Amino acid sequence: MKTSTRRQLRFWLHKWHRRAGLLAALIIILVTLTGLLLNHISTTGLDRLYPQNALILTPYQHALSRPQGFAVDAQWLWSADGQLRLGQQVLGDCRQLQGYARGDDSQFVDCSSQWLLLDSSNQLLDVLEPSLFSEEPLKAVVWSDGAYQLNIASSWFTLDLLSYQLTPAAVPVERAQPRQFLPSQLAVARNESISWQRVLLDLHSGRWFGSWGVWLVDAAALMLLFLALSGAWIWFSRKRGF
Repeated sequence: MKTSTRRQLRFWLHKWHRRAGLLAALIIILVTLTGLLLNHISTTGLDRLYPQNALILTPYQHALSRPQGFAVDAQWLWSADGQLRLGQQVLGDCRQLQGYARGDDSQFVDCSSQWLLLDSSNQLLDVLEPSLFSEEPLKAVVWSDGAYQLNIASSWFTLDLLSYQLTPAAVPVERAQPRQFLPSQLAVARNESISWQRVLLDLHSGRWFGSWGVWLVDAAALMLLFLALSGAWIWFSRKRGF
């Protein structure tokens, strides 16, 4: 290649090297930051946190769900952000409220990963580990015949609160209290399925921006490749005196 042609090529590459760098900079910064966060996702706990910001959840409208709970003494028992709430009062930890029953002087709360026993004043009495009783999930709980009756694997059992043992029981006459949608003035629709990890993954790949976002990230990757090749050529052409 002639010297003049090489100089023209170097000038052209130098000009577009800078332009490509500016075009790709924002996307590369986004991909880099999200990649760093994803590498430490378990340390930061972002895989267990769920964003509620409307702008961040724009692509995930299907993930928004109106909270459900149980009517208790003219108030609502529900869970949000990993906490059990009575109205707006926080009672304790509860990742996902599934079932509720009220006894003579206690309350049974099924939080899926744990069972809570509360007294009549909503104070925590005990926390039970469901896996110690059964590997099957709890389907329903009712207060019947002076005891809590639990439906597990389509069979009913009585929970002995003294020995914490389950014994087979007949089908109770009472029905389990159903979950109901909370009034809109108490709690707006919430995201309970799209974690920060999912958002970061979609931002990292470009899927958060829709179908064209993936192509945008691909274009940034190609521009990064162009920057590497053009930068190397400019550097070595200078060293050789072209």
